[in-house]
Amino acid sequence: MSVKSNDTGPKTCRPHAHSPEQATIPDEVEQRFTAAFEQSAVGMAHMHATGRFIRVNRKLCDMLGYSHEELITKTFPEVTHPDDLELDLQLTGQVIAGEIPHYTIEKRYIRRDGSPIWSSLTITPVRDAAGETQYYSAVMVDISHQKAMEIALQEGEERFRLAVKATRDAMWDCDLARNRVWWSDAYEGRFGTPPTDTKGCWRWWLNHIAPDDRDRAAESLKSTLRGGGEFWEAEYSYRIIDGSFIPVQDRALIARDASGAPIRILGTIRDLTKRKLAESKLREADRMAAIGNVAAGLAHDMGNVLLPMRSALDRLLHVNMEPRIIDSLELLRACTKSLASLTDGVRRIARSDSQSTPRIVDLAKWWNDTMPLYRAAMPPGVVLEGEIAEALPPIKVNEDHLTRAVLNMVVNAAEAIVGLEMEPGTVVVWVQPDAIASQILLGVRDNGPGIPAEIRERVFEPFFSTKKHGLSTGMGMSVVRSFAMEVDGLVEVISEPGEGANIILHLPTAPREQLLQVAHTRNDCSRWD
Repeated sequence: MSVKSNDTGPKTCRPHAHSPEQATIPDEVEQRFTAAFEQSAVGMAHMHATGRFIRVNRKLCDMLGYSHEELITKTFPEVTHPDDLELDLQLTGQVIAGEIPHYTIEKRYIRRDGSPIWSSLTITPVRDAAGETQYYSAVMVDISHQKAMEIALQEGEERFRLAVKATRDAMWDCDLARNRVWWSDAYEGRFGTPPTDTKGCWRWWLNHIAPDDRDRAAESLKSTLRGGGEFWEAEYSYRIIDGSFIPVQDRALIARDASGAPIRILGTIRDLTKRKLAESKLREADRMAAIGNVAAGLAHDMGNVLLPMRSALDRLLHVNMEPRIIDSLELLRACTKSLASLTDGVRRIARSDSQSTPRIVDLAKWWNDTMPLYRAAMPPGVVLEGEIAEALPPIKVNEDHLTRAVLNMVVNAAEAIVGLEMEPGTVVVWVQPDAIASQILLGVRDNGPGIPAEIRERVFEPFFSTKKHGLSTGMGMSVVRSFAMEVDGLVEVISEPGEGANIILHLPTAPREQLLQVAHTRNDCSRWD
């Protein structure tokens, strides 16, 4: 390929040293020019408008891997990378046409061994006194090293971009020297858009930390910065974009200057909600397992004590005695029966998951079995009542999980009433069918103070509690929500301040074929048909 010109012959190129033009140049000047050309630290060439090399220096030969004799027979299109040739030809044509005085581009050449080499090329026409173009001067600077660094930087930036995109953590980079802060997209999407200056960022960060954790987290970071530490880590509750708080782990690397002063902090914030929930469930499982062991031992020992007591009472009731004595014995027998039910309820609530699987549950029977446990959990001044509809269709659930969820609902309702000036405080467990939606509604309502709207929106959040720190894990209502999700149901809160609260579980009824199977087993088909 070549670029055409209206000039032809010797007028279009710089002649060799024996031409008439060069003959007029003093030998000393010519020698200096030749020495500068040949000894230049950059590649240099004189070219014809057709792209043919007229003169090349040693540096250019070294750059392209050709001998002088080989390269002088080439044209610049022949040694140009195919992907860069079109732009080079276009600009050369504009110089020849006088549209531009010169140009500089970055382009690739092809070395003799076929490898590419990056060069910064400047093309300038050289004219005589009459303004006629004699030849074109090309200056080529090897920029392969810079290009390799650029490519490495681009690849590094791409790796960083992909790493930031792939990680679930929110990332931040605080440049203390230049008072600038960078935040990853994951941060802004989760926590909102923060300020980009360090002072504004510090205040913004503190305002997003839960009040109970704010001073501790701030002092921890300040202490690390003052003490010369390289790494900092803290866990605290952090406000996300919807206004709720989640547990997070904040970790940072602190860069310092030669004097040890901090100049940059690069960190990540990780959402610990799932981990904390798993840890809490594990602790709860351990606690319930321990209670289960105690309950099993208690049930065994109580059974050993209650059995002879009940046997003795049964024998005494068959003896002729005064009515008042018989009444006392009947009372004692009822007490032993109630005590046996209570012990069985404790064992039921503490039973491990491995010992209990989903099954068809008759809610009326379930209530009779668990009512003593719930009543025993009521504090003084609070009465538990039951409103259980008749002929309820069974549900298929893990009975122990149901008992545990309702226990949390009952205890929460009772605790909301304790200390209030109302006689008596009442907690009602109610169950009724919802034929339209083919579900059972199981609710716990109270005549307490009600739940404010801002708390009502957060009542099912893990670790959220209105009680003082240390008095509650904040997992009670989260357990209720987990149970609802487990059975493909849902849970809702109906409450207004001053009007009590009503927590309602929507529980799907068991599939009809399972109900019929259970009904036939119990010879009670009419109940389900």
